[in-house]
Amino acid sequence: MGLCPDCGRPASECGSEQYMVQTRVCGPSAAVDQWRKDNKNPPPGVVLSTVKVKAAVDSPAVQTAPEWWLRKHGYIE
Repeated sequence: MGLCPDCGRPASECGSEQYMVQTRVCGPSAAVDQWRKDNKNPPPGVVLSTVKVKAAVDSPAVQTAPEWWLRKHGYIE
């Protein structure tokens, strides 16, 4: 009771102009979004995870990455 149905804050705060919007970019989420944009029809069973682009070659994420990913990110030619 007394909460705004839009934002969930107390209704008394909703009439004030003391708020502004803040944004941030999540690097891993941005990478996944870009991958989905670039790969409209991925094969069944593809599971997405993120690694830093400058990940160490010997990291488990790079060692287990599929060949297409390694080529795309320059780990192999």
